[in-house]
Amino acid sequence: MLQILQRKMYEKRLRDFRVKCFAWIDKIFGNDKIKKVTYINPNASDTQVEKMMLADSQFSKKQVIKQAVSGYEMTGTYLSQTVGENQHNTLGINCNKGKLYLTSNVSATTFRDWSIEKIKNIIDYLKNKIDYEDFDIFKARNLLDLPS
Repeated sequence: MLQILQRKMYEKRLRDFRVKCFAWIDKIFGNDKIKKVTYINPNASDTQVEKMMLADSQFSKKQVIKQAVSGYEMTGTYLSQTVGENQHNTLGINCNKGKLYLTSNVSATTFRDWSIEKIKNIIDYLKNKIDYEDFDIFKARNLLDLPS
């Protein structure tokens, strides 16, 4: 019973985080760079789509997309990023795991420089947040602590 309750609490916090994921991506990276987004609706009715992936080079300018995904939670996205001197790359963000990654290889030095800048942006964003509870879901955990 306790494990079921823990799992439900974990899933609720994950849903809450996914809902807010778009806002922090916009603040840190800029939503004008979004290329592709995956959304889910875990409570989809028989007439609703449960999972959808949308891609558009002008994603942020399309109001019809924003209207279509209201009530859905973002699970992941791909954004255009310039890494180093005019090296175009794609940044992947997994909202379920709090994971950031580049989809193309770059040199270690270039990656270090780019990642330090982005980490500083994330830290600046978090400094201004009063409630860190949204990010508690990503604290290190012992695998035995998670309900199965």
